[in-house]
Amino acid sequence: MNREGIAIKKAAVVGLAALGILLIGSVVFFRERVLFADSASFMYFIISSGRFEVLSHRYGEYVMQLYPFIAQRLHFPVKAILIGYSASYNLLYVAVAAILIFWYRQYKLAIAMTLYYFLFVSASGIIVNDTSPGIALMSLCFGIVMYYGQKGTNIFLIIVPFLFLAVLTVTLHFVLIMPVVFLWVYLLLEHRDWPYSTRDTLLLTGLLVLLILVKYIGVSTDNASHDAASLPKITKLSLKDPFVALDTSVVCTFMYRCVANYWIGTLVFIAGIGSLIAERKMRQAIWALLFALGYMMAMGLTYSTLVEQTALWHIEGEWACIGIIVATPFAFSFLPRLKSSRAQLAMAAILGIRLVYIGLAVPDFSTRIDMQAKILAEMKRKNISKLAIYGTKPIYQKLILDWGVTFESLLTSAMNGDEPQRTFFFVDRDDMNTQNFIRNKNNYYQAWGDVNTLSQYKKYFSVDTTVPYRVMSYEDLFK
Repeated sequence: MNREGIAIKKAAVVGLAALGILLIGSVVFFRERVLFADSASFMYFIISSGRFEVLSHRYGEYVMQLYPFIAQRLHFPVKAILIGYSASYNLLYVAVAAILIFWYRQYKLAIAMTLYYFLFVSASGIIVNDTSPGIALMSLCFGIVMYYGQKGTNIFLIIVPFLFLAVLTVTLHFVLIMPVVFLWVYLLLEHRDWPYSTRDTLLLTGLLVLLILVKYIGVSTDNASHDAASLPKITKLSLKDPFVALDTSVVCTFMYRCVANYWIGTLVFIAGIGSLIAERKMRQAIWALLFALGYMMAMGLTYSTLVEQTALWHIEGEWACIGIIVATPFAFSFLPRLKSSRAQLAMAAILGIRLVYIGLAVPDFSTRIDMQAKILAEMKRKNISKLAIYGTKPIYQKLILDWGVTFESLLTSAMNGDEPQRTFFFVDRDDMNTQNFIRNKNNYYQAWGDVNTLSQYKKYFSVDTTVPYRVMSYEDLFK
């Protein structure tokens, strides 16, 4: 291995260590991660039904739901299922990075992937989302392509894992198409490292384009898809729309955060582009600059109605993929130019700074968990099994999101060993339909439709059917 290879490998190992820290955090803070909105609802439905909960043809979710599905079948305790689910995401990132480093020796890909999980992540790093595993699967897919191509493996043997991982990646989330396209073309532009003939390159590229077209058609024809509502904003454009998009609140707020929050990511991008220019790799530099601009335009078009106050954890999940665009020139050009010690120090400094920002976001999510625990403890003290609470603005602010508390409280109560489990949710004072429904002692309220508890799968959960919901204000509960 040459000096450049040794230097970049050691920098990649530093990144692997940082991913290991996130893995430990995913276990320590599993409640903050899993007992939150979508994750809690997925866990409730998987555990209670014994089936996968894959929506909108996002087939990559089968990978992430495999552990809770198996654990439920093996009758693991609820706590063990939730901890394993939280850790499984970060375990995937660590495993892929380790494979890229120690097996496939694709150090630059490993570094670019690692930086994605830090550069434009703070509050979103606490919760579970769809795009993060997609980046790991994409990196593994391209790592396999590069490694076996360099070994001269028959192209038709490479196509099988390539297609499998590409399908899982592209179907996970529509936004993942952008880092996939960017990184694939960037690898093609790196002529020195690209191992395929023109024929094989066209074959692999054609297959990738076909998958993206299938994803696009599937989303555009599926009204139930999460992404369907955003497509018209992208596909029905006037010439001025992309430039107007750069002046939207979502883009302006992001640019502000590139100075106030993601400033190290800004420096990484400048360093990467500057290094490409110094090496006279103008095509790569132009491609990265144009794609970063295009990503911002796409965000401005898609989320033009979002206001500046949009929750950071939510919008970061959409912005995070720009991290691949920012990190790739840095990993492929800037770091290899440094001495080994400086490359390691640069990675350690970048990841250490971003770990601080991620850590600063934890208290907000811990506050909502503490509030729920306090409510459940008071329900237990007063022998209340089902509770509807009149919500107020201060409570909603502490909860960040309130629609999932019916699942979150039920899962927490199950971990506490309550039998039957206690559950609560927040109801508006003027929502008489819901209040009338919960007067029936057999009924259980959940976010997506009212449910008769007698029809519930009771292997793990058993809601009290002897009493109706108690309805009271938060203040009255603690009197």
